[in-house]
Amino acid sequence: MTGNQPNPGVDMNQFNLEGFNQVSIEDVVKSTGVSYVAVISPFKIKKSIETIKTALAVKGVSVIISKEICSLYATEFKKQLQDLFI
Repeated sequence: MTGNQPNPGVDMNQFNLEGFNQVSIEDVVKSTGVSYVAVISPFKIKKSIETIKTALAVKGVSVIISKEICSLYATEFKKQLQDLFI
């Protein structure tokens, strides 16, 4: 969420870009043997806090993946969509 850059975890079809594979970051992390992997939406604050507390209580490695469209990109994308329909 820090700079509009696409990454392997993004569905590039939503940007009208074809030919890119999407990688499940969650599956990649699990494949390394991490026992606690959670995916959160950072805007769901209460749930995110609960998940963080759970992850901190886990003995060993825990990973939290925060998924949300870049705020800057979302704002621009919404503006572009509005311009199409005006």
